[in-house]
Amino acid sequence: MLVDRAKILKGLQILCSRKALRFIPFLLVLVGVLMISVRMKYSKIEKFIPFYKEYENAHLEKIVLTESLVHIENMDIVPIHKTAVSPLDLIDKYNEDIADKKRQSGETSGDKSPYKYFPALEMPSRCYFYYRNLKKLNPNWSNDFKRWTFLPKNLADMDVGKVVDEDGQSLVSADSILFHKRLNNVALVMERMRIYQTCFSGSIQLSSIYNDDHLELEFDRASKYGTNGLPEQTSKEEQWDFEHRMWPIIKYYNKANFTKLMPIIIGSTGPLEQGHLPLDGSRHPEGEFSAEYKYDDDKSFLWNWNNMSSKFASRGIVLSFEESEVTLAAKLIATLRYLKNELPIQIITMGDLSEESIRKLYEIAEGNDIFDPSVKVKNRNAPKQVIWFVDVSPTLDPSYSHEFKGTRRQLLAALLNLFNEYIFMDVHIIPYISMDNLQSLRSYRGALFFQGNAAVESSLLDSSALEHCRYMLSDLFPSWAETYYEVDDVWFDDYAMENTCATFYSPEKRAYKNLLYRNSRDNIDNGIFIIDKYKRMSSLMIGTFLSLGKICEKCGIEDKEFLWLGFTISSTGYEFSKYVKPAVVGESVDLSQELSDTDRMLNHKIVKICSESLSHVTTGGQLIWANFGVNYCGLEGVHSDGNKTLKSEAFTTAEELNKLHKTLINPKECIFTVAGNDALNTVGESCSGHLVCATYEQHVRPYTFDEIIERGSMVHIKSDFIAEYDRINEVWDKNYLT
Repeated sequence: MLVDRAKILKGLQILCSRKALRFIPFLLVLVGVLMISVRMKYSKIEKFIPFYKEYENAHLEKIVLTESLVHIENMDIVPIHKTAVSPLDLIDKYNEDIADKKRQSGETSGDKSPYKYFPALEMPSRCYFYYRNLKKLNPNWSNDFKRWTFLPKNLADMDVGKVVDEDGQSLVSADSILFHKRLNNVALVMERMRIYQTCFSGSIQLSSIYNDDHLELEFDRASKYGTNGLPEQTSKEEQWDFEHRMWPIIKYYNKANFTKLMPIIIGSTGPLEQGHLPLDGSRHPEGEFSAEYKYDDDKSFLWNWNNMSSKFASRGIVLSFEESEVTLAAKLIATLRYLKNELPIQIITMGDLSEESIRKLYEIAEGNDIFDPSVKVKNRNAPKQVIWFVDVSPTLDPSYSHEFKGTRRQLLAALLNLFNEYIFMDVHIIPYISMDNLQSLRSYRGALFFQGNAAVESSLLDSSALEHCRYMLSDLFPSWAETYYEVDDVWFDDYAMENTCATFYSPEKRAYKNLLYRNSRDNIDNGIFIIDKYKRMSSLMIGTFLSLGKICEKCGIEDKEFLWLGFTISSTGYEFSKYVKPAVVGESVDLSQELSDTDRMLNHKIVKICSESLSHVTTGGQLIWANFGVNYCGLEGVHSDGNKTLKSEAFTTAEELNKLHKTLINPKECIFTVAGNDALNTVGESCSGHLVCATYEQHVRPYTFDEIIERGSMVHIKSDFIAEYDRINEVWDKNYLT
């Protein structure tokens, strides 16, 4: 049996050997073909590289090395125009790293996973991610408006050849300019301010972001100030440096010296000690009534400012004016007193009001029988007004305080007043209702503005400047990635804005279209606005910074427009009043006699009202306030437009003209001047070119008997209000400083 098995195995071996021998010729042929093929390949290469063998011998080691590290060619090389400049640019990479960790750990999805994608992180962790990576991406970042740039629409427009050496060779490249512009892009500034509002206006502790970097927090850095008032050297990581980079207009501070940064508050009995707040800013109590404010260094600067405001008073009126406007301020305070205003008043100053002016204003606010005997007032002992003068000059960085002049002072007052919720009033206005009643109109989302005279189009900017402004401002809106920080994704489609009718737009969207597509100004009337400051400090900061930025100068936008633009760009809720509209108030002039016989047959009626004083009236016909005085030609009374007005208004004598200029407006009727009302126009020669006229027309539609067509909107003021308005006009018209 064993022998048979051996024979069988031997037979199988012989059989396999014979089959293998049959394949040898085929293998030899295959090897020959390969050798010929390789030889042909080398021959072709040698035609292009004659010394290929010598080259191969000399660089063999490098060739082998390259082949062994061929994966280097597959690395993701980021072009300079895509290099991360914002922490938001790192979110995708963060999510990729988390995905790798999940795969390596073999982890399945679950809420208890230690590895969380960015959307699953708690808000404090997202804030930590953003602000800790901010310094790593750009160690020299700052929101300083003097450093702002923006990316041009056409990169070919960048001038590369301006910086040259002694041989005339350019020292910069388009890439370096592009990277510089990306690092200092104003859009990044807006992004940082919006995310700051989300992260640090509430319960999240700013100190936790810098927990491992706290140095000597109680160290008085004021001793490090140089002769120019700026810190010579700041820590790279501490939160005080961070706050100064965020808000460079605010003087550098820390917890120990914050009291030196607080406003100087002056009450009726004199100034409070700096760093102290009144216990109840809604009144002037006797005796001890102030307490020192303790800065909470766990929280942010804006949180602390809001906290100070809540301790001062919850609601009030804010005024801001220069020494040259004290006469107007006196008129306004007297009018508020006549209207029995009970809200406290803060007058925000830069320390430039004289002691004499402050004394006189207190006399008007608290004195007895201040009204002229000729004025028929119901209550000659109207309630005294609670006034505080708040000098914010210590709060501002010395290198920026000179920037706040003119209407920018209003932005500063809106930002740094010490009320939680406030009504800002320009001293050029005349109020006709109590401000308590005005606040009863508030059904708003934290900020209420009133529409201006946007129906008048201007040609202040050429088409190229408008395109520049549209492109720049459109880049300032929140990006999609900011939705991770609870910032609404606001987007105005350029094509839709330019090509669609604004009839059905919201007032907010219409104002944006008017400003940047119709080249219209006065979209907002900043005579009065109402703001709940708690969650809108960053919006106010954005508006203030935009008004200061040099790159915005080309747009020719007035400072007051930046107020609502700041809210638009910050993606914070605000609205224009739906119930109070701009109007021209006065006594109408019937122009129907100038119409043709055909028009008169159609019962065509046309009336006009002219005034320099643009007013604001409820849709029901209640006058709320008027701008620029109560005279026909506003604040200046008699103007020096002489013969021009005589001709344009057909007055026969200068005395007749001057009488008109001094005449108080008779508030009988009003014609609304809402945006899009083409019945509004300006009379260029009357009242030094500031007279505004509005017309109202109505007629019967042809081929009908009773269908009335209207152009414009006219309302008759309620008769029981007219007598009261006349008394208010008389109160305001007096001079209280003589």
